[in-house]
Amino acid sequence: MLKGLLLVLSLTSAGQGRLMDYYNGIIKTSPTEARTIVDEALADHKDGYHREIALLMSGYLHKKAGDPVKAFVDYDACYRGLSSLDTTDYYLEVSVRKNIGALLDNFKEYDQALKIYKEAVGFAKKYDRKELASLYANMGNSYRDLRDAENLLKYYTMSIKLSESVDDYYKTAQINNRLGLSFYSAKSYGEAEYYFLKSIAFKSKLSGSKLRVIGQAYHNLAHVFGDQGETRKAIDHLEQALTFKNGQDLFVTLLDLGEIYLKIGEPQKAKDYLTQSLEYYPGMASSKSEDHAVYKWLDLAEKELGNFKQAYEYNAKYISAIELHNTNSDLLNEKIVATFAATLIDSHKKGREFEIAKRRLKWVLIVLFVALLPLLILAVLNMRNRKKLNAGLDGIESFIESSLGS
Repeated sequence: MLKGLLLVLSLTSAGQGRLMDYYNGIIKTSPTEARTIVDEALADHKDGYHREIALLMSGYLHKKAGDPVKAFVDYDACYRGLSSLDTTDYYLEVSVRKNIGALLDNFKEYDQALKIYKEAVGFAKKYDRKELASLYANMGNSYRDLRDAENLLKYYTMSIKLSESVDDYYKTAQINNRLGLSFYSAKSYGEAEYYFLKSIAFKSKLSGSKLRVIGQAYHNLAHVFGDQGETRKAIDHLEQALTFKNGQDLFVTLLDLGEIYLKIGEPQKAKDYLTQSLEYYPGMASSKSEDHAVYKWLDLAEKELGNFKQAYEYNAKYISAIELHNTNSDLLNEKIVATFAATLIDSHKKGREFEIAKRRLKWVLIVLFVALLPLLILAVLNMRNRKKLNAGLDGIESFIESSLGS
């Protein structure tokens, strides 16, 4: 029996060890193996610190697998569980809030996202300035989507200053790029160009996959020139962007190059770039409708080149992709709304209900006070009258006693 107990304890300890190694980035695993580690941990731990870590990592895996609803459910469960724990794992406290905030942003619940980001800031200040800079950047994103220019600039600037103070060149380049995008959206092309160039200036300080932000800045700067009719500059900057991008990031730049060459009457160059982009096309299940435009532009390019059979095939693929996108979007939105009602609202309404209850109690007390005030006044007057009466009676008694005594 003792051997069996020791075996169970050793297996539990080993399970915890694998989970903690995965959580701390010590081991790199495939998504399938990671899911096994997390599910085993969730089966072994019904509550406590290790369960909250397993829920965080489960949410992360669902997010990577493209299921924001399941990700939100796990993050929300972790968030609730942490509320009853006394832990100094500030990374865990920050991460779960940061991920919930990002999903809330995606669900367009910007006020709720900001609320939870502000909670995370309290933990990040104790933990790490890099995380704090990242949170300020996320808050800037929320204010951007709320069209709050003043707070957008405030939090992006705070993020840049913190990132510079810890030599986080990637984050600094990233936020300058986002500032550029904000000004670009407002059609303030001069300011947009200024911030995109500030982002690009960090290219000598970055390497590897982090250079992707430089590619994004070149890509965005190309749109600044394109919108102002400087087509050749736009093409040059899109081609520059390709040198800093890799993998999936290449898709949108190749797509834009195909579109711009088609618009200036060079269908063969357009076809070449668009055909290249198909290698990185995320597939018909992509949630972004603009991704499927690759088939629309290829349809037009093939028509310009006189390849009508091929054009027809691309047109059919475009129609199928858009129909699938619309169906998936409707289903996902329904699922998100249902889950949102069942989890987010339930998770956060307790605080709101408490505030409402406090306000109601306050008004009940005020109404009671107003209703009882006349009675209180009468009671006070009665007490005063009784005191006067008692004083009079005492005087009479004293007079009688003194009279009898004499």
